[in-house]
Amino acid sequence: MALQDGTALRARGDLILGGDVGVAVIASEADTTAVLEPVRIRGTSGPAVEELACCGFTATAERR
Repeated sequence: MALQDGTALRARGDLILGGDVGVAVIASEADTTAVLEPVRIRGTSGPAVEELACCGFTATAERR
């Protein structure tokens, strides 16, 4: 799941199985905050949650 460029991004009750990354929070054109409540992530080959920021913006994942 990719959540990009915004502050009201929310994932709720999702189950993510497999893949490279469970949730990618991406800031390329705006500061980005994503709230993950509760998101279950299993079996990824890389990180469950990854924050990717570019160009002076910030990416933040809040797990609740």
